[in-house]
Amino acid sequence: MRPPRGAAQSGGAGAAGAAGAAGAAGAGGKKRRNPTPQIQISSSPEPEPPTNLLNLPDEFVTKIAEEEEDVASALRFLSCRLYRLVNPIAWRRREVWSYMHDRRMASLLQEPMCSSLVTLDYCVPNPPSYLGVAVFPLFQNLTKLILRSEVEGVDAYIVPSYVTKAITGLPALRSLEIFGYDDLEDKLFDLASHLPQLTSFSTDLLEARALFKDSPSLKHLESFANRGGVAGVEGTIKTLSTLRLWGRDEPAFLDEIAEKIMNGKALSGEQKLPLEALELSNIPFADPPNADRKTNMLKLLECFRFTELRTLVLVDVGSFAGYAANDFEFALPSVRSVKLFAGYQNHPFTVSNKNPVKLEVFNAFLKVCPNLEQVILGPWTPAEPPRQLLKFESTWRAIVDCPALAALIAMVQTTNITHIKLLWDNHISRKSFHLTRASKDDGFEREVRSPL
Repeated sequence: MRPPRGAAQSGGAGAAGAAGAAGAAGAGGKKRRNPTPQIQISSSPEPEPPTNLLNLPDEFVTKIAEEEEDVASALRFLSCRLYRLVNPIAWRRREVWSYMHDRRMASLLQEPMCSSLVTLDYCVPNPPSYLGVAVFPLFQNLTKLILRSEVEGVDAYIVPSYVTKAITGLPALRSLEIFGYDDLEDKLFDLASHLPQLTSFSTDLLEARALFKDSPSLKHLESFANRGGVAGVEGTIKTLSTLRLWGRDEPAFLDEIAEKIMNGKALSGEQKLPLEALELSNIPFADPPNADRKTNMLKLLECFRFTELRTLVLVDVGSFAGYAANDFEFALPSVRSVKLFAGYQNHPFTVSNKNPVKLEVFNAFLKVCPNLEQVILGPWTPAEPPRQLLKFESTWRAIVDCPALAALIAMVQTTNITHIKLLWDNHISRKSFHLTRASKDDGFEREVRSPL
């Protein structure tokens, strides 16, 4: 009789289990083989790829594009991500010249360029174009406008009235520059009435004295030291925080500017004028100056003791050879930073045995500005052969070992100066040599820096 189906299966399973147990028992006396070793994977992270423009964080890319306008135009073509980040920034500043004028203006009128435009450097075409200044009011976010004249002719040096009319339609405009013109066609146009929101104005206009009628509230003014400059200082000195004057060979204008500053001080009473930064570029610090120039220049500098002046910059000042230390019989106690730059035609700070550095007048500036904290001198050119200047080490040693530097350090050792910056140009690269210290009781530490 056949056993039940379930019993057969159970018996088979039991037999198999017994056989398995017997096999295991029989194998108990034998040595087991080692299992295959497993590969241990390290949990340390993989090295990150080197940093480049393509993987920089968004905020870094944006900052680079904002600070370097030329770089911004190139970055946007490297990748889709950079294009998205940089393209609006690249369109913030545009230049429009007479060449291909209409095509460039037509591109600016398209979105998003029209709303992104912040700074426009514009050459006024002659004859006028339909896509010229008439479309300026469409640039609602334009904050800075530079107007230039490239065309020669009798009428080319007069700013047309349609240009000044178009400017008034820019609600966001804060900075205006006008170059290449002598005067305005619209004699009733003035900054206070037509551009009350303007805070910065730069120009080389010879006339246009009506521009400054009713004292516009400018914070920044750049002008030649001419009739227009005299009118500009007179109309804005009570609100200016920055003044830059370019020189002329007419010292009488310096005297007039000093007089206007003194008049502004008289109107303000005991309160000092708010001017904090002054740059005099190519003002006749001649080499040597005649008596009139020296008197006018010293009178102009002296009048700034009635201001809150903290930064004084003198550019293309010559070698000061005609000035003596006792010529400076006044003080500017509020000044904290002074920059003396000779320009590339005169090198008063050249290190040379045949032409030693004369720092007597700089010593006079230390007395004029007793509370100086920073000094910038340039160009400081080492007297080394051109072949040696190709090597960084020779330039370094020429700066460090020159007797003039030792004299300069000794001169400022007991002052409040904590930072001295020497600018030099070896015709290959421009670098700056820095002497810094934490306080006047410490020694100076030396450092060479290259421009970014």
